[in-house]
Amino acid sequence: MSSVWSEKPRSSFSFTSDRDAGAGKDCAGPGCPLKCQSLSAELARRLIHSGAAPARVEAALFAAVNRGVSLTQTVNDLYPELVELLERALDRADFPAVHSVRPLTDLVRSLPHGMCERLLALPIHRDPHGDRIDVASVDVLDGHVASEFSFHLRAPVRILRASFTELSSALRGLQETGIFLPELSDADIVEPPEPDPDDDFGAEPVLSLGRPKPFLAVAPELAGPPWAMEFEAAIAALDSAESPEQVVASMCEGLRPVRALVFAVRNTAFEVRAGSPALGHAAELRTLRVPSGNGSLLDATARVGFYFGPLAQLAALTELEGRWGVPPGSDCYARAVNVSERPSLIVLMAGFSESTEATRRADVLARNAGNALERIVRARKKV
Repeated sequence: MSSVWSEKPRSSFSFTSDRDAGAGKDCAGPGCPLKCQSLSAELARRLIHSGAAPARVEAALFAAVNRGVSLTQTVNDLYPELVELLERALDRADFPAVHSVRPLTDLVRSLPHGMCERLLALPIHRDPHGDRIDVASVDVLDGHVASEFSFHLRAPVRILRASFTELSSALRGLQETGIFLPELSDADIVEPPEPDPDDDFGAEPVLSLGRPKPFLAVAPELAGPPWAMEFEAAIAALDSAESPEQVVASMCEGLRPVRALVFAVRNTAFEVRAGSPALGHAAELRTLRVPSGNGSLLDATARVGFYFGPLAQLAALTELEGRWGVPPGSDCYARAVNVSERPSLIVLMAGFSESTEATRRADVLARNAGNALERIVRARKKV
């Protein structure tokens, strides 16, 4: 049977040193001249699709090649005007995500030196019921991340989306422990050596010269409920909304079949504006309001931006008890929708099977809903 590893692996990056090209598995030390390319053509395409000027994307790609770092890192370091568009392009990939990155240091130490920094990815979790390993990655569109981690960890992996800020912070923490070399992004550039025709691995990116036997990489698993609406369609619905009511309805539809309520944030209360049909008729739901200032999960969400924890039944919503379709004490997630950096709406959802994917989906929808509301407000002021 053929395997992705039965031929010479096609990695997205390579390490070469002017002292010993054959020792590419380990970085030689601080200041070691390295050449690395970890560029995602798909990410560049999506970046342009998100509104970035093609000339700027081309310049960023050229700078990434010359610096020997990923396109994601180059954009964050040198092109701040593209960062928001980059995040939007990555968000639309609809991968499950994590909001904090806590690397497994024992697995990190087992990987080739410099690999995590160059791919901007870290192993963060072992499945207690199997051998799957979760890997947090900034560029989830780079298929080589899953391939390389799957090979070197000799286990199936699932890729989770992480922000550049969170993953960079985790890398800095590891650097302080001496696991990584500092300032790899500033490594000098060297030309790769000519391949040795007598070396069977000469044309192969040098990550590990000892690959004892083929290993079948397992494709990343899908997680969460079968969403009723494709992610791109949910984002498009928000982008085309022409009224706050359409924004609220699009959020509920984008989260279906997870049951959700959307509250408007008022001075003294949180008023339901819409909700999933399973929770009740629209007219019935709009009569519900939760007083603010009593320390509820909605107060916490308005204060810090989100809440993840047990679905504590709110006194004002007792008539909805039993309609959420989840056992008592199940987790829920609430996310604020900010307009001009202030919470305008809060979406509360429950009944998801995979928290990482469901919460990330809610985060992205909330951010796009905020952008849509700001756009609508500006348009109405012009009239």
